[in-house]
Amino acid sequence: LGYGARIHNEGFPVVSIHKTMDNDVFGTDYCIGFSTAVTRSVDLITNLRTAVGSHERIGVVELFGRNAVETSLISAYCANVDRSIISEVPFDVEKLSALLMKDKENNPSNYCIMTISEGATMDNSLLQVFTDEAVLQQWVGGLSTSVLLVIIAVCIALLSKGADWMIDGVVDLAQRTGMPKIVIGATVVSLGTTLPEAFVSVMAAYMGNPGLALGNGVGSIIADTGLIFGLTCVLVAVPVNRYILNRTGWVQVGAATLLVLISLVALVMAPAGEQPMLGRGVGFFFLALLVVYLFLTYRWAKQGGAPAEDEPGEQMQLMGLGQCWSMVVGGLVLVIGGARVLVPAASEIAARLGVPEDVIAATMVAFGTSLPELMTAIAAVRKGHPEITVGNIVGADVLNVLFVIGASAAAAPLAIPANFYYFHFPAMLIILFSFRVFISLNKTVFHRWQGVWLLSVYGGYVALQYTLNMGAAH
Repeated sequence: LGYGARIHNEGFPVVSIHKTMDNDVFGTDYCIGFSTAVTRSVDLITNLRTAVGSHERIGVVELFGRNAVETSLISAYCANVDRSIISEVPFDVEKLSALLMKDKENNPSNYCIMTISEGATMDNSLLQVFTDEAVLQQWVGGLSTSVLLVIIAVCIALLSKGADWMIDGVVDLAQRTGMPKIVIGATVVSLGTTLPEAFVSVMAAYMGNPGLALGNGVGSIIADTGLIFGLTCVLVAVPVNRYILNRTGWVQVGAATLLVLISLVALVMAPAGEQPMLGRGVGFFFLALLVVYLFLTYRWAKQGGAPAEDEPGEQMQLMGLGQCWSMVVGGLVLVIGGARVLVPAASEIAARLGVPEDVIAATMVAFGTSLPELMTAIAAVRKGHPEITVGNIVGADVLNVLFVIGASAAAAPLAIPANFYYFHFPAMLIILFSFRVFISLNKTVFHRWQGVWLLSVYGGYVALQYTLNMGAAH
């Protein structure tokens, strides 16, 4: 092509026949490799039919090149394939799967073949972006680093504002209803921050990826109590509501212990060579316990919880009940939405900077699942209401077992990996029983050294997870 380039520079048109169908070689004015690309594609599809048909599979042929659309369509027509996807028209993966299965059933040999051109994209709704991890990662991966940095800045602003709204709404709601702030934190706030995680876990279990749910539940308990509550204790003196914590605290520890005991029974009862499972019966049992927990929490609050006290000068500034709920719900939406996008964006930038994948899994994923609780804790401490953090952590821990794991197991049985028995479960119990001991020791407030202990246990858990290559709980 060197001679062709020299002739091209003199102003003569040059025709080149080369292996690529792209006209991207300097000195080439025209490319006539298109027919060759179509011929090769048709030959490949024809040869593929034998293998795909003998195994009764669905064959997928992807065609690369900047002008692969025409090649894909004409090759599909000439080779008589069942479906052809091009980059100009986004496709719905659910509809495509249904059509391919129908094509396969209609073929006497029980197989089908499709072509797809380079650059084809899925037609994803906003709901899919927020609920489907693969779709969200694909969307984030297609953005430039500068755009990702802008998204991270916007998400941080949304998290901060959402947490402020939520805490303001909770404080006024407590004063309006007479319910202790710790109880609202343990029910309304914790249920709101846990709901998206439960939805994602249930959908994952239903769609055939049940392993995500158990890791989400256990990993979030460890991060919430070890990282979030430990950090809160280091920053501020957190008050102890003994009447509420002596009851909800035992439920917190009891739910996690019950999960471990049931998992041990499943390990003993599992047939040789098979993974132990949390069956659907266990899931529905946990959901029934969740209803009982919410009812008992309300009764305990009415019987012995100290009502919220008005702060000096704030009585006239209380919001109406409807505005309180709007602030709480609106704040939750901002916190959850910001956290959902922030972590994948930050993980993508970390990957582009060369951070190992296992480090990202051991830190960013765990941090991401607890980010709503973290922002709630920061806002509560900054506004002088750390008791909301205590309620949120205790409630979130209970809900991670009874709600996240329970609902997911009810949707599909959950397999229990071996590393949970000798690593993740022990770490969870150490942190939770430490928290339980601190409740028994303290009369008025949690002490800073107790926060340091929880942070140390969490830090050791993350470090061992990485150095021993244990695999993340998530």
